[in-house]
Amino acid sequence: MFYRVMFILFGVALASVVEAQADDGRVALLIGNEDYPAEVGPLQNPHEDVDRVALALATARFSPDNIIIVKDGTQQDMLAGVAQFTAKLKAAGPDGVGFFYYSGHGGSTEIAGQRENYLLPSKTMITTGDQLPILGVPMTGIIKSLSSVDTGNIFVISDACRNTLPITSTKSVGGAAGDKSFAPVPMRPGLFIAYATADGDTAPDDGLFAKTIADEIAKPAQTASRAFELAFREVAAQRPNGALPFVSPGLRKDVCFVSCPDEAPIKVSGPGEASAQELSDWRAALQADTKEAYTDFADRYPDTFLGGEARAMAVLRPTAQEREDARQASGGDASAESIERTLEALESLAEGLAGVARLGGLIEPATSVTDFYNNAQVYQRRGDTLNARRMYEKAIAEGGAFVDLHVEYVDILKAQEGLIGAREIYADLARRYSDQPAVLLAHAGVLPAAVRPARLDEIAASHPRFGPVHYEIARLYSLDRLGVQTNAEKSAEEAALRAFASADASGEVERHFLEKELLGDWRDSAARRLAVYDKAASTIAVSFSTMISNSGWMLNATIMEPVTAIYFNTSDTDGFEKTSAMNMNDPRTGQPMQSPFTTLDVAAPAQTILMKYRDANGIEQGPFEFEFDPDEALISGSKSILNSFKDWVSGRRFDGRNLVYFTFVQTHNCAVAKIEYSYTGPELGQEFPTGTCNRLNPGAVDSDTLIYDTIDFAPGHIWMRLTYNDGSVSEVNKIKLRFLE
Repeated sequence: MFYRVMFILFGVALASVVEAQADDGRVALLIGNEDYPAEVGPLQNPHEDVDRVALALATARFSPDNIIIVKDGTQQDMLAGVAQFTAKLKAAGPDGVGFFYYSGHGGSTEIAGQRENYLLPSKTMITTGDQLPILGVPMTGIIKSLSSVDTGNIFVISDACRNTLPITSTKSVGGAAGDKSFAPVPMRPGLFIAYATADGDTAPDDGLFAKTIADEIAKPAQTASRAFELAFREVAAQRPNGALPFVSPGLRKDVCFVSCPDEAPIKVSGPGEASAQELSDWRAALQADTKEAYTDFADRYPDTFLGGEARAMAVLRPTAQEREDARQASGGDASAESIERTLEALESLAEGLAGVARLGGLIEPATSVTDFYNNAQVYQRRGDTLNARRMYEKAIAEGGAFVDLHVEYVDILKAQEGLIGAREIYADLARRYSDQPAVLLAHAGVLPAAVRPARLDEIAASHPRFGPVHYEIARLYSLDRLGVQTNAEKSAEEAALRAFASADASGEVERHFLEKELLGDWRDSAARRLAVYDKAASTIAVSFSTMISNSGWMLNATIMEPVTAIYFNTSDTDGFEKTSAMNMNDPRTGQPMQSPFTTLDVAAPAQTILMKYRDANGIEQGPFEFEFDPDEALISGSKSILNSFKDWVSGRRFDGRNLVYFTFVQTHNCAVAKIEYSYTGPELGQEFPTGTCNRLNPGAVDSDTLIYDTIDFAPGHIWMRLTYNDGSVSEVNKIKLRFLE
């Protein structure tokens, strides 16, 4: 449900201050979900968390009209809130500031080798990983929506990962595994992303994360980076052995929430402006890699880019004493490998931090592709993207036709020039290096989605030995990109993955990479996705079944994916005829559910029936053939019913006699050739006559058919065995008898 921020508690004085300081370029979306089923676990603090953050933002120049609150929201409420939030941010323009906060249950799941984070709508029953993509709200979707907005800075704060969530992490059908923890997310320019816990951890429902954030952002003369640094330190201090925050700081420039000193803009110098002394001190801090080293550096350089990075790095880094304790726990072995192995748990908490990595060495003078690539990597680790871009351009000019080189260069172009700028630059590169498939592949990657498949197919056709193109084709149809796959898309992905694996085995992939890191990721991803297809190799996309009644035959098609139309072609139709729509919507497509049935006359002859359908994308699949044989269908249908319902006979006492009725079996006399039975044990010695089959009225029992056996005693059981007209024989079935008046 949507709420507007209420300021009654503030009083008239504060309301007037807020009105005077309100900045229409600041927009917030706050979601707090408490109301969950008992099986999921209701929460106590999210509503209070949201109210606390809302009051803090009100003092930080966020207009009441620009603070959107959703409490106990459904999936639709949450998505509507994101849409409204995104629209307001777009209207705010390039100087706007966005603030997204979520408090409630959250979890992650892995599908086809990719982990995704989900927020859980209120009143939603989610207990397995399979349910998260269907019923949850994906964090990636929210982040992608916000990444498309051309605005200043956006803060994305997820106070989820509640440790009461009973989601199972067992692998499920289709390869989805659930986890109540959250996965790390990549840094995106302009987005400051923070989670209540690090990757793989959970957080208690205690309101601590919200309280510390609200307290810090409401302080005057406090920059955003400093506010979150202090908030995270406070959480770490109050949870010394518990869940610690995860942060991916990607601010383009620092901002002040409430006010800056003298309202002067805060200037944060870039890494390229660092002095020689600052770089030397930074190198020493990186080598020490302890909380004390980073804190000391941040205190000496409070207003520089590297100082901000040091503050972020200090939050979750181990102290010097923790490192010494780890060394002692490893038996005094001071080898880097041993210490790193012992510190693995501590270090995993900080893996998501987007700090500047250890400084490498520049190669001077640089003369080769590998020299320029090395220097680009060094500059990039320093955060000096302008020089990194210059080095990548020199590497390309030297003939650097390597996939990973172009992947890195595209990322920098997107950050600096935007997607449109990157597209224009690569259009020119594709003209100049039309014989280099790595350049053409990178160009295809920045093209609009509508034309990308055709361009990749062109590259595969013109450069058949270029293995990497098959991986990119597979990604077009992958589950992590599409969310839901049609059978055609699954087939396309599998074919492309197998082509990639074949090219890799022949050496036509590795030679197109400078380093093995990205290639290793591709290989691992391809192997995981192919393993899923190997397990599902026996899955039948379409199956058919039949039923018969006095009015005729009914044919049912079971299709293993969402459809938007179904067509049948039988001897009774002139070509394909579309089935009718049912009076309900298919939640997977949002369109009316299509009837999977068609009918045949009761006397229909043996024939080949054709069926085709349109998938969720409207693409026609098929036709699929079904060989209809009425004799075989009669027998298989009756066998299925008789094997499912084992009470083949019933007893009755009438006029002083005990009667055993065989009526149920006789209604299937078109399938049954022999009925054997005994009242004394499994050694069968009697045979009950079967009735005459009427194929135009199957199931009917005519007046000449014997339907009961008369006996002068009351047995407790009857043992029976049926022989069918196809020659198969049932097991001996022991049935309890009761003789009622």
